[in-house]
Amino acid sequence: MNKKSLIVSGVAAIGVIAAIGTSFAMYKILPADQNVNIGVRTDADIQYKVSTVTKDDTALSPEDRVDTFNFNIQGRKVANSLYNQNYVVANLTIDVTPTGDNATAKTTFLNYVSGSAVVSYKVGTHFASNVDLNTFTLDKDDELNPTKLTVTKPVVMYIGDDTDFDGVSPVSPEYAGGADYNPVALTLNLADDDAVNGKNFITSGLAELGYQVDISLTEDTDYSYAYIVGTMNNWQSVEEYRMVPNIEATEGFEWCWFGTIDTGNSFKCLKDGTWSGGNNYEVTNTVTSVYWNDSSDAGLSAVTSE
Repeated sequence: MNKKSLIVSGVAAIGVIAAIGTSFAMYKILPADQNVNIGVRTDADIQYKVSTVTKDDTALSPEDRVDTFNFNIQGRKVANSLYNQNYVVANLTIDVTPTGDNATAKTTFLNYVSGSAVVSYKVGTHFASNVDLNTFTLDKDDELNPTKLTVTKPVVMYIGDDTDFDGVSPVSPEYAGGADYNPVALTLNLADDDAVNGKNFITSGLAELGYQVDISLTEDTDYSYAYIVGTMNNWQSVEEYRMVPNIEATEGFEWCWFGTIDTGNSFKCLKDGTWSGGNNYEVTNTVTSVYWNDSSDAGLSAVTSE
C-alpha cells in the first residue's frame, strides 16, 4: 500500500496532583503538529485533528479521586482531497506519565491510578453500545519497570469539514449525533486504598507529583479492511475501493463505501479471504454506496442513483 502524507494534530496536557486542601491543579495545553503517513488515495488527502483539551477544576487527591479531560477528534479532507468516505480509521494513543524526581512516588502513582477513555458515538449505533469499540483502558507500559499508563487502539472517526471545532463542548457518553466529530472523555481515578489515603498521600510523595497526558492520532498500519473487488478494478483489492467501518450502523458491525461504480460492472466484497455471500452484484444502475456485514453468510447491499 502506498503511503500518503497526512498531518496529525497532537495535544499534550499537564496536570499536577493536588495536595490535600488544594481545590484544583495547574495545567497547560500544548498543541503540536507532526507529519505521519496514511494509506489513502492522494497526497495529503486527510488530516487528523485533536481539539483543544478541556479539563475540570479538580485534581487527584483523597478528597477528589477523579480527574477528567475532554476533547474532540475528527478526520478532515484537505483542499482538493479525493477521499470520498464519510469515516476514517486512526490509532488513538493516550499516555499518562508521572513526572518529578521521586521514583518511589511514580511507582505508587502507576500502582494506584487507573485510567480509561470513552469515544462517543451516535446513540443507538453498534459502536455506541459495544465497549470493545468505544472504550480505551490504560495499562502500564511494562509490568516490571513501568514508566507510564498507556493505550493505543483503533478509532473510527467522522470526516468533517475544515471548520475549527476547538471550543465545542464535548458531549460524552450520551452523544446523540448531529455533529461531524467524535467527543472523547478521558478519566483518571485514584484508588480508594489506605496506601494513598490520609497522611499516606503526603508521605508517599503523591501530593507533589505531576503527570503529563499525551494524546495523538496516527495511522493504523495493521488495520484489516474490506474491499470492493470486481470488473472495475480487475478483481483486485485497491485503495480506491477500500471500505470503512460504518459508525452509524445499528444492527451490528457493518462495512460501507461511498463512490461511483458504473453500469456494466460486476463486483463483490472481500476481506481476508472471506467473500460476501450470494452471486456477484451486477450493476444495472450506477452504484453510489455499498454495505456489507463482514459475513460470508450475507450478501452485500448497494444504493443506486435511480
